[in-house]
Amino acid sequence: MIAKSYLMQASIYALAVDKFLKLRVPDYDYNRHFGGVFYLYVRGMDGQTPDQGVFKMRPELDFIRELSKIFPGGVQ
Repeated sequence: MIAKSYLMQASIYALAVDKFLKLRVPDYDYNRHFGGVFYLYVRGMDGQTPDQGVFKMRPELDFIRELSKIFPGGVQ
């Protein structure tokens, strides 16, 4: 995830979804409505180990707010 900059990619996707949900969900609340980001590496899954091949993260709201300053536009 780190070597290929997937963490930054996941963070940008999280910001995009956050902005989208602000437009679409009445009374949107990040902590209540945003579940996080999941990457599923099918070739890394073995069917026996629950989290094998699964990466999940949920950026902190403060991080999303700071990231929004770098990528302005849309809903604040």
